[in-house]
Amino acid sequence: MKLKKRSHLQTGSLSVYLCFSIVMLLFAFIRFYPIIRIFFLSLFDKNMATQTQRFIGLGNYKVMFADKIFLTSLVRTVYIGLAVLLITLPLSLAIATALNRNIRFKAFIQSCLFLPYILPMVPMVIIWKWMMDYKYGIINYVLSFLSIAPIPWLTEQAAAELAIIIITVWKNIGYAVVMLSVGLAGIPKDYFEAAEIDGANSWKTFWNIILPQLSPVVVYVSVITLIRSFNVYTQAYVLASDSAYSSGHVVRVVVYDMMEKGFRFFKLGYASAEAVVLFLIIAVLTAIQMLLTNEDRRDRWRMKRVQRKIDKRNKEVSA
Repeated sequence: MKLKKRSHLQTGSLSVYLCFSIVMLLFAFIRFYPIIRIFFLSLFDKNMATQTQRFIGLGNYKVMFADKIFLTSLVRTVYIGLAVLLITLPLSLAIATALNRNIRFKAFIQSCLFLPYILPMVPMVIIWKWMMDYKYGIINYVLSFLSIAPIPWLTEQAAAELAIIIITVWKNIGYAVVMLSVGLAGIPKDYFEAAEIDGANSWKTFWNIILPQLSPVVVYVSVITLIRSFNVYTQAYVLASDSAYSSGHVVRVVVYDMMEKGFRFFKLGYASAEAVVLFLIIAVLTAIQMLLTNEDRRDRWRMKRVQRKIDKRNKEVSA
């Protein structure tokens, strides 16, 4: 009987491992194989139109880093990505903190904020494009009541960059607010009661209780926001359609340039090299964010600051 029970247990374990391995292999094929394939294609001069393929090693990277168009699009992508992150994170933190209190229509407000995240990007950008029209857009119409001249959102570089930043922040802020609200709901209420008894104001409560407890969620939201803002494409492409000298030309981001090189000029190897560079930049920035927000590392830095203050005070007393 014991042997039969063991055999049944072993058979059940093997079946579980087999099913799990199939799922992991499928996940690896869907997720990791395309990445490996892109790295491989970046070493070739491959033309989709002629179906020719020639190994050139790092030739695509040499041409790419000598290309002023690519370098300009790379700098612009970094600028837009950092701007979206620096706007989305503090704003979503402020909104989530305000919603954490017992206010009326809390669920309705959260639903309204989250709605843009689940709506399709293309029709939403088309609506924004109508709203940002130079002559007939409602945004310039509203600005006219404030005695502000019409802004060429779709044809001027600085305005088009600002338009893409606004649309991207509007699209992603609801997700960030929901994630941060979930993190805030998990903070024990005893911490807030203790802070209230100690007489801590709102700023001290936020800095000493909310932010340290929310650090894992803040890191997650920061990484996701940064990745999405670096992969911005639809906004530039849709805003550029049917408009001469529009944002597709004045706000050429890396993904826009990559798609144009790959599917308009059929330079698949060159486009793959651009994708590799974008992947490495996002990976490095993500690693830096995780290192800077590591809880143990932050605690060590805080202890060093406290120790410096103690040493300085001891020196003043001894003097």
